[in-house]
Amino acid sequence: MIKSYSNILVKNCSFVSMLRSHIYLANNDVLKKQKQLVLLLEIHAMLFKIEQVELFYQNIEVIDLNKRKIIQKPHLVKRVLKDNPEKPFVFAYHKN
Repeated sequence: MIKSYSNILVKNCSFVSMLRSHIYLANNDVLKKQKQLVLLLEIHAMLFKIEQVELFYQNIEVIDLNKRKIIQKPHLVKRVLKDNPEKPFVFAYHKN
């Protein structure tokens, strides 16, 4: 599960270090089962948020009327929407 998110996790070092500490604590024999479950649920919640954001960018297209282009690649959609979200004549369009 973590391997599929490795390219996303590397970009945020503080998140990676927090995730590593959670995994280490979850595998530590000293902790009780209840604490292990809480740590694993926190890891699940963090990864779920990342997955939802990435799915959002996969399902959106950007129509740029200034450049007369339709941008469909998720990493380019993310860049366009984050760099200048209020640029005139640039529209985010849901593929469905």
